[in-house]
Amino acid sequence: MRRDGTKNRKIHEALNLLNEVAAEKKDDLQTLMSDRYADLMTMIGSKQSQLSKVAHHSAQRVAHAKDEAAARVGDAASRVNRHVRDEPWQSLGWVAVVGFALGYVLGRKK
Repeated sequence: MRRDGTKNRKIHEALNLLNEVAAEKKDDLQTLMSDRYADLMTMIGSKQSQLSKVAHHSAQRVAHAKDEAAARVGDAASRVNRHVRDEPWQSLGWVAVVGFALGYVLGRKK
């Protein structure tokens, strides 16, 4: 019986030792993580201005591309309008041909 008591006491001491080590390592781990988190936040803060510059530049490029596309569409519409006004019968013939071709393609049974 005495032998079982000694085993239980040793197991209890070992568990207490493990708990103490785990508590120490927990503090070390928390310190390490908070240091890494602070480093990450510093890095993000330094890159934030660069990211905002890139985003602003990208937004300007998109706006410029949109304006160019609108200008090209407007030019194409003016040319089509001029051509239709100059040669209405030829334009009407092309519309009929395209309409017939679309009707044929879409009306076919598969």
